[in-house]
Amino acid sequence: MEAEDGGARTYIWCLVGNILSEGTYLDRGSEIFFSGTRQFRPGTKVYCSPFIWGDGYERIRVIGRASDNQKFISVIMDSQWIANWRRQKVYTPYILRRNEQERDSWDASEESVRIMDEMLTWLPERSLIKLTK
Repeated sequence: MEAEDGGARTYIWCLVGNILSEGTYLDRGSEIFFSGTRQFRPGTKVYCSPFIWGDGYERIRVIGRASDNQKFISVIMDSQWIANWRRQKVYTPYILRRNEQERDSWDASEESVRIMDEMLTWLPERSLIKLTK
């Protein structure tokens, strides 16, 4: 991916979040105990791809550090397991390279910022609700 001046892009805007923290959550009327996913520990930061298919962002492609070896991995997962949604500038070379390989990708444009800001109005409602006991 090149910048407008022909040089390498130094950053992109990306939608990021964290895997839910450990605890009891309400999932479709049932209480469940959550302690991370098979791939990610609770609290792991994940970099989320833009819309890829037409499911309303229910299942998304994310990149994050694996729980077993801390290397970056890419998986498809339910967006309900992600909280603390935000837009962030990303400079990590691996994330920049992976983003370039995607058919649809984020970039440093105002259009990406606009799309992410609109998504941030409804994405937090997707996360499961943590129960306090």
